Amino acid sequence: MIGVYAGFAVGCSDLVTFPIEPPPSGTETVLLAVEGSPPRVFGGPVRVFTRDVDIQGDELLFVGYYDTPLDELGGMAQPSNTELVPLILADTGTSLDDFMEGWTRRVGSSDAWQRTQETPPEFSGVFLATKEEGPCRELLGGPLRTEEAACESFPDVPEPPMLPEDPRPPVAPSFACRLGESTRAFDSGVTGCVAFDPPAPTCDDDARFDFATGACVAVDAAACTFAGLPAGAIHVDASVAPGGDGSAANPHHDLAIAIAAATSGDTIALAPGRYAAGTWALPDGVTIVGQCAPNTVVAAPRITLASGALERVTLEADTVELIAGATSTVRQAILATPQFVVGGALDLASSRVRGGGATALDLVQVGETGEATLTGVTLGPAHGNTFNVVGGRAVLTDVAMFGATTVSEAGLGLVAQMGADVTLNSVTIDDTDRLGMLVSSSTVVFDRVAVRDRGVTEDAEDIAVAVYDGSGFRGRDLFVAATRRHGVLVSNATARVEGLIVEDTVPSTAPGSDLIAVVAIDAFVALDDVHVYGRPAALVALEDAQLVASDLVVEGTPGPHAFYGVIARSRSSLDLARVIVRNVHSVGVAAVGEGTTARIEDLVVDGVRGASGDSDGISVQGASVVEVFRARVKDVVGRGVNVTGEGARLTLEDAEISGVRKLDDDNAYLAGSGMIAGPETTFTLRRAHLHDNTFLGLLGYAATPVVIEDVRVETTTLRRGLHVENDTTLFDEITTEIRRVHVKTTRTEDPEGVSISSAFASFGVSHMTATITDITIEDAEYYGVRLDSTGRDVSLDRVDVRRTRGTSVILDNGTTAVIKNLYVTEGTNGFMGASALNAVKCRLRLEDFRFESNRTIGLQLEKEQTEISDTMLERGVIVDNVIAVQVPVVETSEIRAVQVYLQDNARTFNTP
Repeated sequence: MIGVYAGFAVGCSDLVTFPIEPPPSGTETVLLAVEGSPPRVFGGPVRVFTRDVDIQGDELLFVGYYDTPLDELGGMAQPSNTELVPLILADTGTSLDDFMEGWTRRVGSSDAWQRTQETPPEFSGVFLATKEEGPCRELLGGPLRTEEAACESFPDVPEPPMLPEDPRPPVAPSFACRLGESTRAFDSGVTGCVAFDPPAPTCDDDARFDFATGACVAVDAAACTFAGLPAGAIHVDASVAPGGDGSAANPHHDLAIAIAAATSGDTIALAPGRYAAGTWALPDGVTIVGQCAPNTVVAAPRITLASGALERVTLEADTVELIAGATSTVRQAILATPQFVVGGALDLASSRVRGGGATALDLVQVGETGEATLTGVTLGPAHGNTFNVVGGRAVLTDVAMFGATTVSEAGLGLVAQMGADVTLNSVTIDDTDRLGMLVSSSTVVFDRVAVRDRGVTEDAEDIAVAVYDGSGFRGRDLFVAATRRHGVLVSNATARVEGLIVEDTVPSTAPGSDLIAVVAIDAFVALDDVHVYGRPAALVALEDAQLVASDLVVEGTPGPHAFYGVIARSRSSLDLARVIVRNVHSVGVAAVGEGTTARIEDLVVDGVRGASGDSDGISVQGASVVEVFRARVKDVVGRGVNVTGEGARLTLEDAEISGVRKLDDDNAYLAGSGMIAGPETTFTLRRAHLHDNTFLGLLGYAATPVVIEDVRVETTTLRRGLHVENDTTLFDEITTEIRRVHVKTTRTEDPEGVSISSAFASFGVSHMTATITDITIEDAEYYGVRLDSTGRDVSLDRVDVRRTRGTSVILDNGTTAVIKNLYVTEGTNGFMGASALNAVKCRLRLEDFRFESNRTIGLQLEKEQTEISDTMLERGVIVDNVIAVQVPVVETSEIRAVQVYLQDNARTFNTP
């Protein structure tokens, strides 16, 4: 209990009440502290008035004022013979009779006690004293000392906190468009390159798709004439009578006769008509030229080509074969055959290859000894696979494939297997029943490829591009659309793609189907300039895969078919730069599982809105390790950033997390939180702004070493702004470092500013070292800063708490804390128990503090629960609070106070 008159306080005792009124005009007051023999008087020139004081109980608190000249007082030590001295004494644990033994009562113009015994009893207990006289303010310390306290300058306002650095915004994706490419404004507002995507080759049987014009054209480039035939050409016309000599005027009737007569270097000219034979072979070095391909048909069950040439003819056969070692050139031709086997070197240009009436596995098959060069060729439909390179080589330019239907295990567009080497330039693959492109143990290099599935048959292996078994797949401008499962699947292989667009407009209904734009399984995949639209998952890395992607835009679509942005799991790794993920339904970016790692730079997650409300903008799970630099996460129904699972680790720097909310009827775990870190996780957060989130700003629950620096938390509407908590059943030691944090405006339910606490503090087995510096708290609804941690050491430096509606700073449950440079002002809630600083069962060292203009208690130490003997106050000011200090009486308690000043308080001390 501290007795106070005119703002000055001395001593500690049980409850004593007396009126607080200003002295009469012109009155000066001083304090007198008495100890030793003779007693010392600290005083000054005064004119005083007499006031009676009601002493409750038997403890001396206040002994009246003297208005008698000092020279009449007798045995009192006198500073001078002309001064008048008011006397204020304080004591605890000593009865009035014991205390006054040896004093005599003197009757003058007022009742007073005068010391007659040489040595007064010792003082003990809580003691705060101030004196305001002369050029400085002095502390007359406690317990009382005989020496006069040094006169020092009035303490300055505590050093203000350093403001957090603003996070650096992420860099938007930048697409490097190449010559001849156009740009597209994506839904995200990012303008990027449109990958190669010509129209579908829906051409008639006798036409091919022309890439230059984007239209179907006849395979014949000129009119149906024999212009340009060499002299001596052998002519054949099926419409004439037999017996001709092969001249232009008298052609042969039968092609077989002409072939038998031809030698290497000869040219056979076929007039329009149909030429049928049992088995037909083109001899070496012979060229067959028709007038126009649709009208000039060579038909046989099997046609064998040797080294030679075909122009402007149609071949109809169950099988067409180019024999090994042969070199054949085919121009402006139609090959109506279900199987064209290439064992030699084929140069096929300006032609159409389409399946015949029979069934085979490959429309075109290039064997191990084959080399095929296709230019301006349209392939399809195929009764099986469209183009299959089995260990051979192929170069395809301006080639369109479509209509691969399932036969046995076939139904693929382009296949490269068994060491094949394939180069693709301007190639489209459409309407395959199964895989658009399969690469197995082979190499594919491409430039401008489109794989699109517009078929009606759904299959469990409906994948645009699948790369397996040590293959290499690299190139630029790959367009994938409307496949029922994955866009690009890379397993145990390597893929490098520059310029990738994956679009999905036909959601799958097949059981177990999962539409993923890019899947990497035990593979290395590098992507640059990527746009994914309307896929349930954009990029997924599994089973030790490495996935590298830059300039990536993921656009989900409303509905149940858009779930994930980018995810890595099962010891995989992500390396992402300049990424936008929008409008997905479960997770923006996730890393899951032990050994999984992710490094992400310049990330925007905008819109994660699952129907259950259990969604994450960034998810770090199960011992995965993630680093994110420059990120913006907003408009999430669920959690902005979620770190969960034993051993999960996150480093997040330069981040903005906003607009995280929960559904009205949602029970999802901590939905509406800007960032949470669950038990046994580790996270580092630097330069972050969390605002307009509807539940928690930032929560670290039972997290292992935590670092939080340069963080602003604003407008958290339901619970705490920043909360770091340790479950003592899990850890023996935890280290938390928090620097430069600004929390503003937490509202409703149980909002707190910054909280460092323990879930099971009563166990008392946990040790947490928390270092907290440069903290600013504004407009917290309940607590400003709460330290609730059994058996832990907490250090705070430069703390500014303003306009808290409850207790601005609270220490609870055995907290051991050192607080320096603490400024608490404008606390507004006056309900019982609220205070600027409240300590319960704690050990506290408070240095350089100021409690100003709080409509509540400045300093409150809870009765019978505070280890007051371990509390030290040093260099502080308590000014203009409703109650300055509230301290319980504990017989063995002691507060050591050095330079603590109490000013302008309506009441200085109150005990319950």
